[in-house]
Amino acid sequence: MPVSVRSLRGVKFLDDRVANPSYVGLALIGVAMVLIGPWRFDMLWIAVTIGLYVALAATGLLLYTPTLSRQIRVYDRLRRLTRCVRSR
Repeated sequence: MPVSVRSLRGVKFLDDRVANPSYVGLALIGVAMVLIGPWRFDMLWIAVTIGLYVALAATGLLLYTPTLSRQIRVYDRLRRLTRCVRSR
């Protein structure tokens, strides 16, 4: 298996198993801090931060994850085609 496929699969594993759960935990802790602390959701810096957080989450979910999955599929197909050509 080419190094690039292993690398992409490693990135996908870390994204699925480490990064995404961490993003959810970060959001929950942030909401808890606002509820417990002296801050309010209608403060400008908190509203802007929540907007940026949602925009980045949507970008990752709609663009990054499908692109990574497509890259892995392309490398797998390329690997299979290369094997077929070499075996002839």
